[in-house]
Amino acid sequence: MCSPRRASRFLGLSRSALYRPLKFKSEIEELLLRRVIELSLERPTYGYLFVTARLRIEGWRISFKKVHCLGRKEGPAAKANTAKKTRRGSFIAKPGRAQEVNDLWCRDFIHEVTEDGRSIRILSIVDEYSRVCIELKAARSLKPKEVLKLLKKAILKYGAPKRIRSENGPEFVAEVTCSP
Repeated sequence: MCSPRRASRFLGLSRSALYRPLKFKSEIEELLLRRVIELSLERPTYGYLFVTARLRIEGWRISFKKVHCLGRKEGPAAKANTAKKTRRGSFIAKPGRAQEVNDLWCRDFIHEVTEDGRSIRILSIVDEYSRVCIELKAARSLKPKEVLKLLKKAILKYGAPKRIRSENGPEFVAEVTCSP
């Protein structure tokens, strides 16, 4: 037989662990947890504040902190709403693959960083069928008028394509007119 102090030191436990009462979940907490889960599944995008408000309407006397804690232990009922950004501009090309040369051109920007830390943008225009690079222009910044001039230059050199597919970035949705 030894003292609690010596026994706790021997076992490597804190002395407070010997005197702390064990916590058992009560039936009320189990009911509350089930109800929180039900409400979360019913309305998966609502947060703990809404669930707390609904529980209070039903007559539960509960803190929003307790609901938040219970919800975090159980995990989210649904994934966060990741709404897609709306596209700016209109979609020019119909989906599908190119069937012949000059049927479909793809244009896109490539963003890179130079050794000195400054960004550089590269405009590439590629014929999808033949995989020929029609135009490749690198610059620190390309304005919509410059993009339009490059496109006109490519059309004069190779002929006009039937369709053009692009990423709908800010350079491609600007309403710019360009004189030759």
